Amino acid sequence: MHTKDLNLDQLLEHAFALRNQAGIKYTSFENLIKASEIFNEALKRYDQIYNTYKDIPIHNDLIKINREHIRYEKYNCLFIYYHRIHKYEKSLANFQLANNHINNTLHYINLLEPSIKDNIREDFLYDKNRWTYYSLQLSSQYYFVMGDFEKCKNNLTASLDNYKKSINEQLVLLETVKIYLPYLEPHYERLVLANYEMVISNYAIVKSISLGSIDKSSKLYGTILIETVTELWNAYVHTINSIYIFPEIEQNIVVAENQLTKINNLLSKNKNLWPQFIAKMKQDDAFIENLKSIDMKNYKRALNNGGHIQMKKYIISGIFTLISISIIFALLATVSNLLTPLQFFLMSGVGIVLIVITSAIQLKISGQIKEENFMKLIQISLDKYFKDLKSIIKYFKK
Repeated sequence: MHTKDLNLDQLLEHAFALRNQAGIKYTSFENLIKASEIFNEALKRYDQIYNTYKDIPIHNDLIKINREHIRYEKYNCLFIYYHRIHKYEKSLANFQLANNHINNTLHYINLLEPSIKDNIREDFLYDKNRWTYYSLQLSSQYYFVMGDFEKCKNNLTASLDNYKKSINEQLVLLETVKIYLPYLEPHYERLVLANYEMVISNYAIVKSISLGSIDKSSKLYGTILIETVTELWNAYVHTINSIYIFPEIEQNIVVAENQLTKINNLLSKNKNLWPQFIAKMKQDDAFIENLKSIDMKNYKRALNNGGHIQMKKYIISGIFTLISISIIFALLATVSNLLTPLQFFLMSGVGIVLIVITSAIQLKISGQIKEENFMKLIQISLDKYFKDLKSIIKYFKK
């Protein structure tokens, strides 16, 4: 059916259906162009209505609001379309137009709201809340597109900054969507959460790129490659999370497959580094299972090598601790005859604290204690020593 055969409501319904389909199905992005053309046709109909009822102020004010909203929809479709085909400058130009029109929509709504009659107030406020959310959503999309644009230009720092802003905007949107959900389709909350995961995924991808390529002969090759794969794996995990949350977006499956292929290629070409990968990612069961699926024999070999490396760490840290304790007790034995009882007790307290600290350092080196717990153990040791110090001094003053 030709669009000229549709009335205004049917025209808009058709345009929104095309827009929504393209929003979920990435390969249907041509529907965004069709939707923008239909929205443009709807604008012409609104102009005719506006001219017909120009002597009725309240009616014309409502038409003015709806026209601004449809202009937003038209340019928002073009904003998304040009982003998907990587024409970023055109995308951003249409963002500016979409942003202007959604802000104009809200401006006219706020001006008209006091004069709205009770019989249409509920519908009026419904649209106001819905469009307020669209305005907030648009801001988050802008920073995401800017992140892609800067990445395309190889401005990686600027790309990371924009993705970070988009992440922050998405966090706000995650809370905001709960407020506006009564005015939106039920899937919007899942969609926002899925988009949040994908922004983090893109952020991690750019971090992996920013580490740069490095020659195998470099001493830093292994360290940088491990960090690169770690960031790529982080991106992959967030993409998978997005798929679980909102499986309707088929493109994310393609993205995840490409990410995993890239990770596995790097792992396959650098099997000598698997002991280090296992040591770094041993808490990530999915990563470990992925290593096994690539080459089980090499995984077992790497696991054994990793065990030898870890044993060396234990031996070195153990020797360090024993030497430290021996030195401390030797010093205490040497000075015991030269000190008063109080001084000897103070020295002993210091020695005990030092033993605890060296033991904590051993645990830290061997990876058996986390950074925050390491600091807590040191703090507890010092607190305990200084807490008991006053009572010891009082005892010897008696």
